[in-house]
Amino acid sequence: MDDLINNCYQILELPPGASMGEVKEAYRRLKQESSADEEEWERLKEISWAYENLIKYLSQHEKVTPQKEEVIPRKKDAAPYESEEFSLKGLLFSVDEKVNPFFFGGRVFVFLIVLIWGIKFIFHSVESNYAGESFMHNISLPFHEAGHLIFGILGDFMGVLGGTLLQIIIPLVCLGAFLRRADTFSASIALWWVGQNFIDAAPYINDARKQELML
Repeated sequence: MDDLINNCYQILELPPGASMGEVKEAYRRLKQESSADEEEWERLKEISWAYENLIKYLSQHEKVTPQKEEVIPRKKDAAPYESEEFSLKGLLFSVDEKVNPFFFGGRVFVFLIVLIWGIKFIFHSVESNYAGESFMHNISLPFHEAGHLIFGILGDFMGVLGGTLLQIIIPLVCLGAFLRRADTFSASIALWWVGQNFIDAAPYINDARKQELML
């Protein structure tokens, strides 16, 4: 037994030669004793490192296949795709290990705003042009106009379609970027922006047959 393995046993507060079951029990106990403070993170990584090495060592010497019942903790700002086992649930519903109450209150406030604002967008008719007169229209308008220019190189049809197309693509890009960072709250706001852009484009779609808008 080399010094590395002995050091791993010491980290888990076990005597050299402890069994697989004792290693798992010590790992579980030390995880439970660790708090969620930032200072404890380095200690938790050290414990996880020692546990991994001992499981590999014991599985080779005891001819036991290591079980996957233990999940090595992932740092709160690590993206879901950086974990060993990727899952759609982890991508869409990842939760911070520790949330600042000030940030949480701010998110609740923003959520209420987009909820109430979204309901107004939904229940106003297309003819009222509520979406076209909103603040969000001014945010999306530059992307819309840029889409005409960018996709215009592909022909007249894509040039006309490109305005609404880029208007939808931009919030989708934001959605993907936030999910990549495991920031599900910001991703939900970007998804709301996607839906709002569809409502913003509704007057153009509605006018496709009437041809009454001054365009």
